[in-house]
Amino acid sequence: MANAIIEPTERGTYALKVDGKVLHEAPSRALCGMWGARKGYYQGVTPRRAKPTIPAEIEDHSIKPIPLLAKMSGDSYRTFLKDAKRGRYGPLYDLGNGFGLNFGNWKRGMAARIVK
Repeated sequence: MANAIIEPTERGTYALKVDGKVLHEAPSRALCGMWGARKGYYQGVTPRRAKPTIPAEIEDHSIKPIPLLAKMSGDSYRTFLKDAKRGRYGPLYDLGNGFGLNFGNWKRGMAARIVK
């Protein structure tokens, strides 16, 4: 990868410049970036996707998928699913691609399991 940048021009277009020389000009920054990437001159920086934070007061009401909760509890998926279907952690929710549990119910179930 060379030292490539995309800059706006006076004509309202964008130019791909490598070491000060204009190699390509396009009507949008995206088209300029695609051309440069295809030719091997430019590699854009993709920003990290921001994950929303759930406020603590409503976190217990969120529905978490069974594989995640099984991993967090240290049980195998199969064992955890059996316990969940028996109602140990409250009602199961069908998520379409699997099952989930209310996070607050899971925390209470784990606390009861530790006390026993």
